[in-house]
Amino acid sequence: MDNFIKNLPKLPNFIGMGYCNNPLSRHLIKRGEIEIKAAYNDTKAKTYLLSEGKVLLKQTANGRDPLFTMAEASQFQMAPYQEVLLGYLGDEPRFAMEVLQDLDNCSDNIINESLRALAMKHMVEPEHVGALALANSLLSWHKSHKFCAKCGNQSQIMDGGYRRMCTSCGAEHFPRTDPVVIMLIIKDDHCLLGSGHNFDPTMYSALAGFMEPGETIEDAVRRETLEEAGIAVGDVHYLTSQPWPMPHTLMIGCIGVATNYDINIDEEELRDCKWFSRNEIKRMHEDQHHDELKVPPSFAIASQLIQYWLINE
Repeated sequence: MDNFIKNLPKLPNFIGMGYCNNPLSRHLIKRGEIEIKAAYNDTKAKTYLLSEGKVLLKQTANGRDPLFTMAEASQFQMAPYQEVLLGYLGDEPRFAMEVLQDLDNCSDNIINESLRALAMKHMVEPEHVGALALANSLLSWHKSHKFCAKCGNQSQIMDGGYRRMCTSCGAEHFPRTDPVVIMLIIKDDHCLLGSGHNFDPTMYSALAGFMEPGETIEDAVRRETLEEAGIAVGDVHYLTSQPWPMPHTLMIGCIGVATNYDINIDEEELRDCKWFSRNEIKRMHEDQHHDELKVPPSFAIASQLIQYWLINE
């Protein structure tokens, strides 16, 4: 067994990882029709506004603010599946709404930005990023699940957005989360990183792939690594997870120990795949690699897995 795994250190807080710090209390008991109406009419209620996965921001003297009062939100044309109650910050209700109109016609003090850019560039306070991840996940699910999967009739929003119910057969439907394993594969003093076809050619990251039905996390790590890189994996250890709201994925971060070095790339999945030494990864992490190769930014779980491996020699 690899010494790193044998002496696996205690997990630290993965500081700086995007979308993870959601301060809202979801309060399932406050999701009845009466409670939701009261929350919507509460003078302290505020809402996030999104459009096709982009977040609307008010430009103020103090910076960019993603929260709108209900009165401010009323100036926008909204989608019909609205009043998604994300939760509460203390006693203040927080909603999310989907804007339909052309954002180019908004007032000059309104801009829109992608969730990825918000997290990567620290454009808003960290407390908003996790709540916005939840908002985008719920809104995108409602957009694509307006009809019952059992009978095909219209379904209606329930529980403030955390459930839909068919108006015909009564079937219940719940927001989806798609699990994805993302794994840093190690052997001796090296780790395995790949570069996807849609990556910047200088970017290398941990391998990842969707879990399949009836599959354990460990088996998904082994299968995906073998399929993408031809590397067999023995021991697998879970480290941490990250919501990835593009639109509703959960990244499950693991460390896996390889049993062979010979790479056999699936060229449909990866542009390149290499073993990197610890010293080379350090230079990549510090943007000092001689070929200008780099690893993902710290808001991504892949970067956190790499940093964890680096500091625990």
